[in-house]
Amino acid sequence: MKTAALAIVLAAGSAALAQPTYTSLGAVQVSSMSGDGTVIVGGGSGGYVRWTEVDGLVSIGGGGSGGQACVSRDGTAIGGTASNGMGSFTEMALWQGGATWMPLGFLGGISGSSLSSGYGISDTGSHVVGLSWVTSNQAEAVYWSQVSGLTSLGTTVATRSSRANCVNGDGTIIAGWQDSSTGFRQGAVWNNGVQQLLVDGANNGLGEVSNINSAGDVMCGSGGGSSGGGWVLTPGGVTRVGTIPGFDQVSVVTDVSDDGTIAVGFSSFLTSRVGFVWTQSGGLERIETYLMAQGVPLPVGANLNTPTAISDDGSVIAGFVLFGPGGGWRVELGASCQPDLTTGAVAGQPGYGVPNGTLNNDDFFYYLAEFAAGNVAVCDLTTGAVAGQPGYGVPNGALTNDDFFYYLAIFAAGC
Repeated sequence: MKTAALAIVLAAGSAALAQPTYTSLGAVQVSSMSGDGTVIVGGGSGGYVRWTEVDGLVSIGGGGSGGQACVSRDGTAIGGTASNGMGSFTEMALWQGGATWMPLGFLGGISGSSLSSGYGISDTGSHVVGLSWVTSNQAEAVYWSQVSGLTSLGTTVATRSSRANCVNGDGTIIAGWQDSSTGFRQGAVWNNGVQQLLVDGANNGLGEVSNINSAGDVMCGSGGGSSGGGWVLTPGGVTRVGTIPGFDQVSVVTDVSDDGTIAVGFSSFLTSRVGFVWTQSGGLERIETYLMAQGVPLPVGANLNTPTAISDDGSVIAGFVLFGPGGGWRVELGASCQPDLTTGAVAGQPGYGVPNGTLNNDDFFYYLAEFAAGNVAVCDLTTGAVAGQPGYGVPNGALTNDDFFYYLAIFAAGC
């Protein structure tokens, strides 16, 4: 009976996936993307812009001193910075449609023309986060909510600034940075308003947090090359992603998938940078190399040096070209298929361990071999094997039978 059941599973898991695409977005420095990758926002030549496949690139007003355009996970709300209607002053704001923005408040300080700035937004737009000036040279992390208005998260180092860069789905977990007494911007998380500074497994301070998932248990951020580079934090711990050779001064992980298995960012030296993709199974590689291996039809000589956003499932990546022609860009890897793991099942042969957009028996036998070998990076897929329970589909740093049965289930479900 077991043999018959396995045969049914193997027969079920065969499917071809949608083909990858590359889209040039025009004049936009992409800063944020909706959870499904269908709405993209960023800075244009005269303020913020919004892109969708139907409407293309549309100006939405806003912009100013500090902050960035940020779109909610459901794609309906946009936060950032905009004029507050009082002379040249700008403050954290929420898009109201068209080119209209609603100012969200400030704490009382002024730095140049900036009163406050928005950097991140929650899943539905109920919370916007950023900073507000308390003096001309000190700012504090703040959040705005539809219920309580603008609230300061304060600073834990006297006379030093803090900033909120991102917020989880319901607004309970906010992340960004806290200036230390030396000026190091250490990653910080505020859980229901209480600050915690982030460190890696060696107790070294992590750089500022760039992004967070909806649950608030997966984050990513920056780091110097000498400390191991940028990082990804999951329930299983902190992983330093490293740097790209020749661009090893600093690396910044700008965004991460909802489950923490794939992330994007850039690695730089002085003013030069290259984009990268990091995966839990394959580590760090230049983004052009990764995308071409996935069959993405990149333009000849493409230099995608600043990836800034990735969809929740990791199937859509967007960014822009810094210091060069090209503007914004969007890549769709095709339908996401988690159990697609390899091109062939023979170790040492070309394509082994490289997904190819087709789910077949080779993927199953590849997983079986890597599971038997104890390959946690590839085979750790879940905390529990019961669908709908906490931890289902979330890696936990340990390899157990639950991971095998989880893979069996998603393989049988097909793509």
